[in-house]
Amino acid sequence: MSHDSFSERVHEAVYSTYNGIKGGGKPQSHEWTVLAAMLAERDDELEVIALTTGTKSVTESQLSREGLVVNDCHAEVLCRRATIYFLMTELEKCQDHKENAYLEQIPGSERWRIKEGVKLHMYVSQTPCGIASEYSKEGGKREAVELFNVKQRKSKRVCLDDPASSPNDGLESMHLSGAKFGTDPVRLSTKPGRGEHSRSYSCSDKICLWNHIGIQGAALSLLLDPVYVSSIIISGDMDEQVVRKALSTRLVVPDLPSPFRKNEIRIIRDSRASPLCETEVMKKLDGKKLAACGSSLIWIAPSVHETLIARSGVRLGTNVKKGISEKNMSVLSPLALFRRFKELHPCEGDYASVKENAEAYRTAKQRLMDASLEYSMKEWKRKDRVYYRFAWSV
Repeated sequence: MSHDSFSERVHEAVYSTYNGIKGGGKPQSHEWTVLAAMLAERDDELEVIALTTGTKSVTESQLSREGLVVNDCHAEVLCRRATIYFLMTELEKCQDHKENAYLEQIPGSERWRIKEGVKLHMYVSQTPCGIASEYSKEGGKREAVELFNVKQRKSKRVCLDDPASSPNDGLESMHLSGAKFGTDPVRLSTKPGRGEHSRSYSCSDKICLWNHIGIQGAALSLLLDPVYVSSIIISGDMDEQVVRKALSTRLVVPDLPSPFRKNEIRIIRDSRASPLCETEVMKKLDGKKLAACGSSLIWIAPSVHETLIARSGVRLGTNVKKGISEKNMSVLSPLALFRRFKELHPCEGDYASVKENAEAYRTAKQRLMDASLEYSMKEWKRKDRVYYRFAWSV
C-alpha cells in the first residue's frame, strides 16, 4: 500500500472518530489546536484506540508532588498516556482470561507483548514541537526562513545548513523554540511558551526517546515488552529528512539492553491539512481573533471521555485557586495511572520505587543518556525524586 493511500485511511479514521465524540474539550470556531491519535492495525483494519488534543503544559511551580497534575498537555504526550491507559485495560482482560485483540502472553513467561501482526500508528495534525517543527522547504532548497508565531506576534529565524555527514545534518544551526540545554549536538529543548518556563521536554525529544525505549513507560515495562510505534503520520508541510532525524536518527546509542532497540519508525506525510490547525482556522475567523484552545480533549476507546484545563493539567471544572485534590485529577494523571498499575501488579512502595524496580527499562534509559556518547540525550535533566514519591493514596 502506498504512503498516500495509507495516510488517507488514517486521516479518515481519525477525523471520523473525532467528529463522533460528543461533549466538551473541542476548540471553538476561532480556536486552533493540535490533535494526536493512536491507531491499532490488525488484519489490514485500523482502529483508533486513543485521541487527544492540546498545546499547553504546566510550569515548574505547578508541578504536583502528589501526582495529581498532568504536567504535559501537548496532544502527542496525552496520546501516549492515553495509549498506556488503553494497554492497561487490555492487560486487565488478559489477567481475567477475557478475549483480547492486541496482547498475547509470552510462552513460558508471566509477561505480555503486542500480538504478532498488530501494529501501532501515531497520527499528529502538525509536526511535533521542538526540532521537528523548525524548518522550511521550498522547491527542495533549504534556506533561512521566517517562522511566524501567530499568538505571540513575534518571528523566529531558522537557518538550515546543507546536509553534511553528521547524524544531525541540518539540525545544528536551528534556533530552538523552548529553553536550550548546553551545546550538545542532539539539541534538546523544553516546551515553547512565554512567562515561567515548563520543565517538560519538547514532543520531538519525547518521541525520539520513545523510539528507543517504547511508549509503555517504566511501570508497564514490568509486565509488558517494549511497545513501539510503527509509523507516525503528520498532516501538512514537513521535511521528511529533518523530521526523521528529529524523531529518531539524531541519537546514536549502541548496545541497548534487550529487549529494547532502536525503532525504525516510518515517517509519512498526510497531504491534507488538519481542520484544527492555525492556517485552516484562520480561513474561517469571520472577524474573531485567532486563539489557541485552552482545553485538552481526551478520548480512549471504547468510551473514556474527559476534558482538561490544559494550563493546569486537571479536569475541567476545577477551581485551581481552592486547591487540587483527587476528585480533580485526570484519568491520565500520574497518581491515577499508578493506581491502575497497582491493580494489575500489586506491589509495595511508592511510584519512585516502582520505577527503580523496572531495572531493564531504567538501564536502557540511562544508556540513552550516557555522557560518554556524542549523540546521546546526556543533557536530559530529570525531575527531582520528590515528584515520584506519591503512593496509593494522598
